[in-house]
Amino acid sequence: MWSVTVREEMQTLFRLNIPMMITNLQINALAAVVILLILANNRNSPVCPPENRSFRLLLIHLLILLALDSAMWSVNLQQFPGARILNLIVNYAYYAEQSILGYLWGMYSHRLTRLELTPQGRWLHRLPLVTGLATLCANPMTQSVFVISADNVYSRGWGILGSIYAVCAFFYLIEAMLLAVFRLSHLSDEKRKDGWNLLVGSALPVLGAVLQMLWYGVTAIWSFGALSVLILYLNVQSRHAAKAEKELEQSRISVMLSQIQPHFLYNALLGIKELCDTEPEKASDALEHFSYFLRGNLDSLTITRLIPFTKELEHIEDYLYLEKMRYEERIEIEWQIEYKNFMLPPLTLQPIIENAVRHGITKKNEGGKLTIRTEQNEDSILITVRDDGAGFDINEPKNDGKTHIGIENVRKRLEMMCGGALIVKSEKEVGTEVTIILPQRRVDPVENYSGGR
Repeated sequence: MWSVTVREEMQTLFRLNIPMMITNLQINALAAVVILLILANNRNSPVCPPENRSFRLLLIHLLILLALDSAMWSVNLQQFPGARILNLIVNYAYYAEQSILGYLWGMYSHRLTRLELTPQGRWLHRLPLVTGLATLCANPMTQSVFVISADNVYSRGWGILGSIYAVCAFFYLIEAMLLAVFRLSHLSDEKRKDGWNLLVGSALPVLGAVLQMLWYGVTAIWSFGALSVLILYLNVQSRHAAKAEKELEQSRISVMLSQIQPHFLYNALLGIKELCDTEPEKASDALEHFSYFLRGNLDSLTITRLIPFTKELEHIEDYLYLEKMRYEERIEIEWQIEYKNFMLPPLTLQPIIENAVRHGITKKNEGGKLTIRTEQNEDSILITVRDDGAGFDINEPKNDGKTHIGIENVRKRLEMMCGGALIVKSEKEVGTEVTIILPQRRVDPVENYSGGR
């Protein structure tokens, strides 16, 4: 049993340690919140390349390390039964996890810089990890890494093996910095941002280690590590956003080009020419619809935001006017427009309606009926385009050139621009039904939109 004097000294030391403990627990909690938010966002990523999977693993282990660091602060100097044993367990787990996290950081930096290791290189790359864990296993005899006194007071070890452990633990961070420098000297200007972010991200935990050595009691290494992963995450998100924007631009151009069909333009102009001789007034109306249709397609090249449904409706009315001019009574159109007050990506409906007319209704000698319906429910807006044309087997490979390119582009733009979805149902000789689902909160009208004719 301790003497009263020793017990009083320990209580005094514990009281003096409380402000430092609270500060470090708050820092760790803030860092953990940042990591959890990143993990929550990263989990929703539609693609998971190798570097993304490595990044998630890195985040999980960093979270574990912060939890262990908080446990170390909480149990140090405590005097309840078994406190010293618990302190030993937590510290050994912390130092082992620190070695593992360093190794994971090194693997992530290799994947991020596209400098993958050979199978032999991977074994050599694990050497600092194995060496660091071996020195930790020897710590009960050497006490070179850390010491927990009989009074349950943590202190650092300063032996040779402790220095070896530190070098092994931070080897991978130094390696990541060197990889970043190497990539900076071999990257084009537009890709240098990745190198700089990796360099800064790897340097921050090293800086934290230096600060922690100079000012004992400050948790800096892996709280700086949380800041590092935030920098890396923002860089990855920025890159993905730029890639998505580029894909969206290509998709928009592809949709526009797919709608300007030479045969359709030729047939429309030929029909207008014939009307000029027989029905000049009707020819004038047709020419007006034709010009509006062309302008709608060309405008889609420059419009990068959602447009009012009424504007899209005008565009498909122009298109259907021209098709009815050619096919006359073979196309019957039924409008069931129950709701109009929403936005959607430009050229969303026209490719779908074009497929219904050209590859559904007009494939039958007797023609068919086209139904266009909109409705609103609690949290979404539904647009349904239905035809009773030729239909197709959705399980059959689509080897028909451009027929389905427009639909896939529409699906992609719906997802990227407003989180929408597109569902196709079809049956041969029965017809096709396409349903567009738009989330209400993403397609509310924009008050300052100026458009129209």
